[in-house]
Amino acid sequence: MSINDLITAIEKGYSISPALMQGGAKAENWMEQQLFMIDIDNDNKTIPIMTVEQALEICKAKNIIPAFYYYSFSSSEDKPKYRLYFVMNEVITDTQTRALIINT
Repeated sequence: MSINDLITAIEKGYSISPALMQGGAKAENWMEQQLFMIDIDNDNKTIPIMTVEQALEICKAKNIIPAFYYYSFSSSEDKPKYRLYFVMNEVITDTQTRALIINT
């Protein structure tokens, strides 16, 4: 699936799973993944709201630019909620590499 096809599906309200799973939806069923997502829900009241612009600046400073992002359906001007999408150059099949990417 191309990035444009993925964006179109998301805009139509489709849910997606960024990983190929076998036999279930638990971590032990994970097989491979090339698309990684970060949700910014701004739910933690002890830290300031992070705007998309601020998140993109952090990504730029770390040289990990997302392929795209979109605002969640429950996003509001007072409490922006959005998801950043990162596409790896290759398919990740090693669980340790996957964990490193997720934790980073």
